[in-house]
Amino acid sequence: MNTHLLLEAALRSMVMGAIVFVVLRVMRIDQVRARRTAWLLALVGALAMQQADFGAHQGVLGVQQGELGAQQSKLGEQQALLGDQQRKIVEDVRRQLKPIIEQAIREGKGKAPTED
Repeated sequence: MNTHLLLEAALRSMVMGAIVFVVLRVMRIDQVRARRTAWLLALVGALAMQQADFGAHQGVLGVQQGELGAQQSKLGEQQALLGDQQRKIVEDVRRQLKPIIEQAIREGKGKAPTED
């Protein structure tokens, strides 16, 4: 997680805590259950904000991964085209070399290929 995001989250939580503290003092709430509930809700709210930020960050990463996937797909298509071109070149070279090799063998300038 980015340090900037962490500091921002801590500052948000502190501001929310200060607001809860001021509201409890201004409203003169002295009941322990009410205070505990207010602080519990503040804690849950702080955690929920963290989860929301994390979810937004994951959404951005998901979009980036999608873009990378599209680029990989295009590269794969280009590799397939290159492979096909290479295959055609090899076939042409074999077709052109075959008569030359056969002629060299007939004239005694080369050996027949042996099968391993």
